[in-house]
Amino acid sequence: MYENMLRRLNDRKAQILIVDDQIINAEILANGLSDLYDVIIATSGQEALACAKRDVPDLILLDIRMPDIDGYAVLSELQETIATQDIPVIFVTGEDSMDDELKGLQHGAKDYVRKPFELELVKARVSIQIELKRKTDLLNLMASADGLTGLANRRKFDESLTRLIRDSARHKTPLALILLDIDFFKQYNDLYGHAAGDRCLIDVSAVLATVAKRTTDVVARVGGEEFALLLPNMDTSRAALLCEKLHRSIAERKITHEGSLVAKTLTVSIGATIATVDAELSSEAFYKRVDKLLYQAKANGRAQTCLD
Repeated sequence: MYENMLRRLNDRKAQILIVDDQIINAEILANGLSDLYDVIIATSGQEALACAKRDVPDLILLDIRMPDIDGYAVLSELQETIATQDIPVIFVTGEDSMDDELKGLQHGAKDYVRKPFELELVKARVSIQIELKRKTDLLNLMASADGLTGLANRRKFDESLTRLIRDSARHKTPLALILLDIDFFKQYNDLYGHAAGDRCLIDVSAVLATVAKRTTDVVARVGGEEFALLLPNMDTSRAALLCEKLHRSIAERKITHEGSLVAKTLTVSIGATIATVDAELSSEAFYKRVDKLLYQAKANGRAQTCLD
């Protein structure tokens, strides 16, 4: 799975979001770049933010002067959201003063293109940033992915939990945390061997990756046979349905487990909670809250969900 993720990252066509309230400028850029990249166009700051959060492009060409919110405000908003904070931005503007260029770079823009632009120069600057982004993504993947399953590892999960708690507190939106543990996994390994145990972990990981599909969702392997899902903007009813789907999808795999004390096929226990957190809640406290629910699910007989 890990190798497949690397391959997809290398082979995928990069996506660029072009933001300009003058549609003719956006179309010129789009026509010049569409042979190499997937291109999206937005004509306002608000539309740009919506597109960026929905599609999470690899690069944004961002006009500074726009009628609703300017490019500086758009960039600041992007940087404050976990899903978009690492998207490189190239400012495109008619302003030609050194102060404007310096301000853009100080805000975090990666480069600066002046209007009227030379298309070949824009393409060269875009190519440089896309290549840098690809290399950064590869390094981040290698540093943050679990080597067996390809899911996020514990370090990446801890970083994501801290950031998503911050986002939840800032935006007053709910955050769901789900912990899942494979029932009687030690007995599975003892009975079928560690190679079979690894295949079992990969199968369960595939189910989790299928169920949690949004770009903002984080799916991680946080222990030997323990997994976690971080789901922003998830209410209790949807979380309950997702937990039911996890149980059902794993049961449909029909992974034989003669060493289980609850079934002859593989089952899982789940602890979950949904909360609109505040800035005072630590990631450790939030995790411990759900870990207790997971323990309760096990104590109650396993193969079930304990949802608070």
